[in-house]
Amino acid sequence: MSLDLALGAAVALAPNGSMKFVDRIDHRTRADIAELGVLRTVAPQQVVFLQGEAHGRVAIIESGLLKVTAASDAGRTALLGVRGPGDAMGLAGAVSGRPRVSTVTSIGPSRLRVLTAREFDELVRRHPAVLAEVIGLLADRLHEAVEWRLFAGEAVPVRLARALLHLAASHGRTRQDGAVVIDLALTQDDLAAFIATSRDSVAKTLMAWRSKGMVETRRRGIVLLEPAALREIR
Repeated sequence: MSLDLALGAAVALAPNGSMKFVDRIDHRTRADIAELGVLRTVAPQQVVFLQGEAHGRVAIIESGLLKVTAASDAGRTALLGVRGPGDAMGLAGAVSGRPRVSTVTSIGPSRLRVLTAREFDELVRRHPAVLAEVIGLLADRLHEAVEWRLFAGEAVPVRLARALLHLAASHGRTRQDGAVVIDLALTQDDLAAFIATSRDSVAKTLMAWRSKGMVETRRRGIVLLEPAALREIR
């Protein structure tokens, strides 16, 4: 299948643009995946994939949350995203055959369905449309990465507000009073890595927002008390 045809099929099959792999495949494919691989229970802070290791496995999250990070040769670590139920990891390596470009670590207890490279190849042979969905998903992730890169030169409050709103959209729950609770055990170091700044800058920004009643910080999460105010930060 050509790249143009694959991308076209991805658009046709995933009109909602979902970033979750399972939302982009049909029920028959989901049923087949449920018969493949093995279920793996992952403890908090356990490394699932390691940057630089050979590709070979694809993991689909059934429950829990995991964070994706990458480290430079100089030792600087960047948080690339948070993955939850329905997300798939290891797809880029499964398509390209190249070593993993990121490390995946569980945030809390998680359960994954792990497919070997052979099982994933068999899945693609039985359901050719899966390849189109994988390419479409990887293209969407690249687009998202470019958008984040475009914001790299903005002030820390702008980048942090965008990051929190992004996490709220993908992993938050809205209370009756309109506040959004992000139940992610992400540290200030994680948030700093997410927006490429220092922990002190994140801490100072959150402190200022707390004093204005815009956010509430918790040990295992953060509450956006005034999401509209965060959207107005420019």
